[in-house]
Amino acid sequence: MNTQSMALLVAESGGTKTEWRYGTQDTYETSVRTAGLNPNMMTDRQVQGCLNAVRSWMRGRPIDRLCFFGAGCGTEDSRLKMRRHLTVIGPELRHIMVNTDLAAAARVALGHKPGTCALIGTGSVAFSFDGSEITHRKGGHGFLLGDTSGGITLGKALINAYLKGEMPCEVQSPFERSYGGLTSSQLMAMVYQKTPKQSLAFLGKQTRFIEQYLQHPWIKNLVRDSLNGFIEIDVKPCFELSGEPLVFGGGLTHLFHELVFEQCRWHKLPNPVLIKDPLADALYSQIWKEMTCGNGTSFD
Repeated sequence: MNTQSMALLVAESGGTKTEWRYGTQDTYETSVRTAGLNPNMMTDRQVQGCLNAVRSWMRGRPIDRLCFFGAGCGTEDSRLKMRRHLTVIGPELRHIMVNTDLAAAARVALGHKPGTCALIGTGSVAFSFDGSEITHRKGGHGFLLGDTSGGITLGKALINAYLKGEMPCEVQSPFERSYGGLTSSQLMAMVYQKTPKQSLAFLGKQTRFIEQYLQHPWIKNLVRDSLNGFIEIDVKPCFELSGEPLVFGGGLTHLFHELVFEQCRWHKLPNPVLIKDPLADALYSQIWKEMTCGNGTSFD
């Protein structure tokens, strides 16, 4: 493929944020971050509002190819819906590809080789990859059905412990200060907000407090228990099917990487390879390489 005049826009979207990368060569030239875009959890107006901001950012820049990888794009209907939304970014946009955030991780982490991938971000998911397709998946069903790990799960565990009086005082006191002396009923109101997306964002923000106090044994055990459940319930069944390499990615993987390695050893799994974060950087380069070689990328 002749890439001399090609302009590429790549988006990697999770539960809380979307990373956009734009360029006309093998290394992206500019980037922007917007809210997460999930067609199953947002109204058309919310999606369009976010994409209008991207259109403004792209104004004056040529674009003819867009690759969007996002949570909630696992069915053909959801991919078609997202494709229709994405056309607002540029009338000259000729080629749009939509796929899942899992496909993005597999593409970057494993290329065209089989292996096992685990992601811990807003939520958590593990899957087996045969070199071309995801053949088995565990988790990743969203915060209402309950992921075994991730920011939402940890946020719920932290707030539950506070409301039940299970926090040690040396954690409880700074937690209360972080909310300016909020009452339990006010905290509950912040959890049960008007929309699922608002609730998700609030619960996910609790990882900032967890990161700040990660060296406290009680907080460390909170994270350890979450990772233990994720590896036992989701990762090990996938690893038994697809084996090495075992790759971990997602923002919380990097935040808690020491505990990730610890729990993998505890479960007698090999030390995982960590995907660089943000994923969008490597994803842009990978897609450009595939298009240059004429291998692996299809546009609808």
